[in-house]
Amino acid sequence: MTILTIHEFEQLNHEAKRSKYSAHSFQYLPIERYNLTKKKIVKVRKTELKTNHLDLPVNEILQHKVTKDAFNTNRFTDLIIDYLKLVHNCNSARRISSEGRYRKGIGYIKGLNKGMEDIQAIINGRLIAIEVKAPGDRISPDQLKRKAALEADGGVYIIAESFEQLQHDLISCSIIPNK
Repeated sequence: MTILTIHEFEQLNHEAKRSKYSAHSFQYLPIERYNLTKKKIVKVRKTELKTNHLDLPVNEILQHKVTKDAFNTNRFTDLIIDYLKLVHNCNSARRISSEGRYRKGIGYIKGLNKGMEDIQAIINGRLIAIEVKAPGDRISPDQLKRKAALEADGGVYIIAESFEQLQHDLISCSIIPNK
């Protein structure tokens, strides 16, 4: 099995969709771009601000929003699910929601799936749990407990920080044969 780059997978995914749709409707189907960077709004700390020429207090100065690039884990999760479905014919790949919900009249309800992985899939009869992390993020203690429990039951727990690293981990766990 060859390791694909994100661009190569986009082309492969586009060709698969082209064969699925009719020629007339396909001309409006764009190549899906898995852009893994997003703009994140960051407020400037008040200690970094200086008073203006009117010597107003720092609290009354309008703070400008600054954007910076951040890793887009939602798009990365979509990329992994599409990859598993297209390349490995894994129809069971799905996103696991572990966040809470807001209910009108009740308020915020905490999620019950604390420590759950982001993606679950079954490949060749084995449960694969994939935790998507931005580069530099750490795994929480609850996620470590979940990893230990899943591996004790014979499952595979993968922490994915890049697309290439995920493919290497799938091959090294001997879930996907290296051809």
